[in-house]
Amino acid sequence: MKTLSCKDLGGPENCEHAVSAETFQELGANCQAHVKEQLAAGDQKHQAAVARMYNASPEEQQKMFAAYQQKWEAAAENN
Repeated sequence: MKTLSCKDLGGPENCEHAVSAETFQELGANCQAHVKEQLAAGDQKHQAAVARMYNASPEEQQKMFAAYQQKWEAAAENN
């Protein structure tokens, strides 16, 4: 299992929420669940982060995704 913070995955700079998963795909789903909770609570910083991602060009989105995957691959396994 590996853990990254929300901000490691494109979230707000102040969001240290830990997102853990066994796979990169699971990490994405778990992060998405966290973001949905924050949006439902009206968190403006998470709303802005989501808007940045959706407003990025397809090429920019691919670069973001690649950067997140690199962070995942570089993360240490949790014991």
